[in-house]
Amino acid sequence: MSLESPSATPEYRLGGLSLLEARLLPLTRLLVALPWAAATLVILRSLAVWVGLWAAIAVGVIRCAAWLFMRLLCWVLPDDESRRRSAARHPDEAVYPRKYEEPLAALIAARHDVLRAAGMPESRLRLMVRDKSQTRGMPAHAQPHRLVVVSISAVRELPPVELRAVVAHELGHHVIGGWLLRAIEILCATPALKLFGGPTKLLIETLPRRDRWTVYHALVLLIAYPIPFATLVALMLPAVDVRVAVALAVLCVLQLFPMMWLSWRQEYLCDRVAVDLGYGPALRDTLLSLARRHDPYFTLTHPSAAARIARINMRIGRGNLRGEAVAAPLEAPADPC
Repeated sequence: MSLESPSATPEYRLGGLSLLEARLLPLTRLLVALPWAAATLVILRSLAVWVGLWAAIAVGVIRCAAWLFMRLLCWVLPDDESRRRSAARHPDEAVYPRKYEEPLAALIAARHDVLRAAGMPESRLRLMVRDKSQTRGMPAHAQPHRLVVVSISAVRELPPVELRAVVAHELGHHVIGGWLLRAIEILCATPALKLFGGPTKLLIETLPRRDRWTVYHALVLLIAYPIPFATLVALMLPAVDVRVAVALAVLCVLQLFPMMWLSWRQEYLCDRVAVDLGYGPALRDTLLSLARRHDPYFTLTHPSAAARIARINMRIGRGNLRGEAVAAPLEAPADPC
């Protein structure tokens, strides 16, 4: 099967309420991020009051230029497959690291099976292998141009069918879509969130872990919260009234909680895609293995392994699937080039 030809299987699509949720999630994330975007604009206005309008315009232009550069860079940079093909065609000009060859071949084989089960052409996903320690996929929803990044350790350590389950889950992020809205969210809300959202992130990461409920962590939170909060309010005061600044800062602090819930819903939907394609048991086994080896509790971006497994079991129990997935050999399909 060539990279451009889909299988005879009808193309997978979400249906019913799941389709509606998938369509609304990106827009809802963008709306929920508005407090941080508003805070960024107010801070720029304060900068104009302090230094001058030219300074605020310069900061805004630099930020937009940096965002645009990173977006274009992610689109233009070749993936691992194109690097390997370039090295094969021009051995004297390009060198592709040999340590990536076997993991990439295994990942190509996994993509071949997942996209065939989904009834999609293999060109739907681009692949990258990265020398990271995490045995999981990288954030596919943040990657443009249908890019999926998987660590070498995930490819080498996961059984073949579990690797396919990981790829199927990452495919779910691309099935949901909403890349333009996500890019706008990153452009408008991320700078202020990165600077002032740390204490709330720390609180969320600490909540489910009773072993971290110590005097030390309590002191860190007590110190961490007032300093960035007061700084955020102070940066907005030249442009708005103190009551408006405090209210907007409170909204920014609380914003991460609904954003966390929306991120969880996104992960549940991606799990559903993997289950519908027949990789439910394999994905469940992967989550069980990760829960035993790493932290099983919820995070800002992911629900707990137990919650995900429970939903996977419910979906499997309904039996509305395309059929059980079968682990395929690790050899890659023939390279069309």
